[in-house]
Amino acid sequence: MLSFPQDAPGRTPVFIWGDVILAFETLTREARDQDKTFEHHVTHMLVHGVLHLLGHDHVEDDQAAVMEAIEVRALARLGIDNPYAASQVSPDHASRTEASKNLPR
Repeated sequence: MLSFPQDAPGRTPVFIWGDVILAFETLTREARDQDKTFEHHVTHMLVHGVLHLLGHDHVEDDQAAVMEAIEVRALARLGIDNPYAASQVSPDHASRTEASKNLPR
């Protein structure tokens, strides 16, 4: 998943956040390797990409915790399980997500 924020000069008739690029083959492989449905994984990557376009990042642990918490809440509203659950990700990601439970909603 790649996201490219729009930085168009001048006024445009429509607000454009940017582009989110998804690689079908990569998403298919990742969904299979993570034992997720393709649809759920694609939805997660779209939410993740849009958050990048809105200025969120996960370079630093505190930023990652905030971004992941937003992702988890958005996906839960769509009926999708936490993609950062301990069984599906590295221990580092799981510990950041656990810490994010204390963030304001």
